[in-house]
Amino acid sequence: MMRVRLKPFRSLVVASCTLLAAASCRPVAPSNEYLFVWAGDSARTASDFLAVIDADPATAKYGAVVASVPTGAVGTHPHHTEASLGPTGHLLANGFHSGQTWLFDLTTPRQPSIITAFGDLANFSRPHTYLRLANGHVLVSFQYAASANSHDTAADNHDAMMANSETTGGLVEMDEQGTVIRSGSAVDTTIADRRLYPYSMVELPGIDRLLSTTTNMNSKDTLATAQWVQF
Repeated sequence: MMRVRLKPFRSLVVASCTLLAAASCRPVAPSNEYLFVWAGDSARTASDFLAVIDADPATAKYGAVVASVPTGAVGTHPHHTEASLGPTGHLLANGFHSGQTWLFDLTTPRQPSIITAFGDLANFSRPHTYLRLANGHVLVSFQYAASANSHDTAADNHDAMMANSETTGGLVEMDEQGTVIRSGSAVDTTIADRRLYPYSMVELPGIDRLLSTTTNMNSKDTLATAQWVQF
């Protein structure tokens, strides 16, 4: 489950007057701070969803869910989102076991909606981390090469089934709606086991480079290690 804190929105102030002997008219502002929670039903019977929580301590609904939007998909393993909400007010989030990505429109926090959804890109599957670049594109780490099992959503058997079939993934540069601009494999032939599964990323914009870690999300893959950092 992933949580994203939203920077304050500019809001219109709505005036409200209460006529009491010792009271005066004071403006009441709607909440301008929200927490977005990307989650799913633990029983895997209801749709995965993105919830909007009022995160303004000054409001009466502080801590309450004020809106939500279902994806229509069940048991995808809601996992990673962008670390922060970008300038577009849109948010990318993945259901890791399904290999799907959803793009949410959160420009009006109390009316969240889904712009689009997509799966494998550039012959890679299982997106993990999303990084918005200065040029407006998005860089995505994909754990594995795409395979016939890329869209299995059964959390109970997913890891066991995939443990013997996973192969190295790569990085994809795309627009936020999933149109591929360029891609590159993480395969390194100088590493004997070649079990490289792109995970987290950090951009080095001053030298036009990027660092990525390699950690397999599949806990049953005991042969994989997290010792590799790629440049």
